[in-house]
Amino acid sequence: MYMGGMKSFNKNGSGILIHDNGASVVCNYYNDFKHGHNITYYENCLMSTFYDKNKIVENVIRLPNYLLYVRYNK
Repeated sequence: MYMGGMKSFNKNGSGILIHDNGASVVCNYYNDFKHGHNITYYENCLMSTFYDKNKIVENVIRLPNYLLYVRYNK
């Protein structure tokens, strides 16, 4: 379920996604594509993802006892 900005039936702007598997996402969309900083909350997990032009650029995942940082080149 998405709750947030809409423009011409497309997700646009900041919003919140709630999934059936228990994940919650604070997200940003631009013309129905993920854009900018998105934060995903799972049980015992936190994931921070930065999108630029619908491509993942940076990703940080926090699990108990672990922290993973991945940076991609375009």
